[in-house]
Amino acid sequence: MERINIIKISSNAEEMGRIAAFDVSEAVKKYINKKGKVNMVFAAAPSQDTFLTSLSAMDIDWSRITCFHLDEYVHQQYDDYKNDPDKNKRYSSLDEVPRKAITLTIPTILAANEIYVIVPGSQKADAVKKMWEGPITEKCPSSALRLHAFVKIYLEKDSASHLKKI
Repeated sequence: MERINIIKISSNAEEMGRIAAFDVSEAVKKYINKKGKVNMVFAAAPSQDTFLTSLSAMDIDWSRITCFHLDEYVHQQYDDYKNDPDKNKRYSSLDEVPRKAITLTIPTILAANEIYVIVPGSQKADAVKKMWEGPITEKCPSSALRLHAFVKIYLEKDSASHLKKI
C-alpha cells in the first residue's frame, strides 16, 4: 500500500485552516459519493476554530455525516469556556456537561481511512517535532500517526518552527 504522509505548512493559522477545510471537504464529498455516509471525529478546541468555521461554510451534505467530538477533558472545556462572551461556545452550567464519553484509542484512530491533523501555534512546536521527528513511542502517542497509510498534517510557520526534516 502506498503511504501518503504529507505536511503542509502555511504562513498563518487562518490560511492553514482554509486549506485544511478545503482538503477535508473534498475527502468528505468523495466518501459520501462512495459510501453514502461518513463518520468523522473532530478535535474541538479554540485552535480549531478557523478550520471548523471554514469547513462549516463548505458545500457539504451534513445530514450524511455523523460527527464525534474528540476532547481529552469535557469538564475542562466547561471551565475553559464558562466565561466566554460567545454563549454558543459554553455550557450554561456544569449539569449540561456530558456524563458519558467514548474512548478512542490509538488503534481506533489509526483504523480511519484518512487522518487530517490541524496544528496551529508556537506552543505546539515541540509536540510537532516529537510527533514527526522523534521516535514512535507511547510516550508521544501522536507519533503513531507516522504508521498510518494516509495522514495530512497542517501546520503554520510557528507550529512547524522546530522541524528540521521539512
